[in-house]
Amino acid sequence: MNLPRLPGVSFITMDNSASMDDTLSEKSSVTCKDVANLLGSIAHTMCDQAVTSVFGTYHAVVNINPCDSIITNMRRFANTRVEHATHAFKAVRHLRRTNTRVDRIILFSDMQCYIPLHRGCQTSLAVELERYRHQVNPRVVLYAVDLAGYGTAQFPESDQKVATLAGWSEKLLNFIPLFEEDGAQAVARIRSWSPDSH
Repeated sequence: MNLPRLPGVSFITMDNSASMDDTLSEKSSVTCKDVANLLGSIAHTMCDQAVTSVFGTYHAVVNINPCDSIITNMRRFANTRVEHATHAFKAVRHLRRTNTRVDRIILFSDMQCYIPLHRGCQTSLAVELERYRHQVNPRVVLYAVDLAGYGTAQFPESDQKVATLAGWSEKLLNFIPLFEEDGAQAVARIRSWSPDSH
């Protein structure tokens, strides 16, 4: 794979909740969870520094060995138990509570994220991102990779530092340095890109 490098510190988190056990199509045996953990493992190889984790009902940091293979690390993510709910906000909350400064957050999910309705919880993925920006790093960029296409957006369209991507190919990771280099111009550059030009 010929993927670009991602400078600085990246936070990569994968949705391992129950809904991610759905297959990509009726004819496929590959699940959304398989793809999330594979893409997360590939993304890790692009990073100068990275913190990796998985989430479900719980959030867990997963320390992986950069010398291990992509498949070995993918399995390590998949074998970390976090139970069945989809509390994505806990991943970003972890960064805030540990005061961990990262340059970007890369989230792989079917975006079926929801807010717990017990104990008066008043938070969500978008709220936790804003809290993180306010308390730790106002410049952080978040990439939400939607692996299912249910249309459940987690962030307002007006947020210029959130990019929502969709797809199952590692080639979508090429978008990240483009976005960070050109911002709004990245869309035009991607539309003009062709496989023959590189």
